[in-house]
Amino acid sequence: MTRVVDTCLLIDVAEADASFGAAFAELIESKRPEGLTICPVSYVELAPVFNGDAAAQNEFLFHLGAACPAEWSTADTSMFFRDSFLTISSSSIQVRASP
Repeated sequence: MTRVVDTCLLIDVAEADASFGAAFAELIESKRPEGLTICPVSYVELAPVFNGDAAAQNEFLFHLGAACPAEWSTADTSMFFRDSFLTISSSSIQVRASP
């Protein structure tokens, strides 16, 4: 089953976030054999991390194995919504809410 990777995970990996970057990179790598994708909105949200350099962003996504599909439909959104547990809830990573 292809997994949709959330923008926040991508940003933390790209910026090597001290708190979550390594853990999210491991999580993404562990799901890679199942197939990874990002939605078009995530592609746009990720652009500032790469200063709008599409080539650098595409290379980053290529190395992660997470591509933005050429087409994205409402059916895709519904399917990925149902199966959207590439997020924290399905991993061993625990996130605590701020006090």
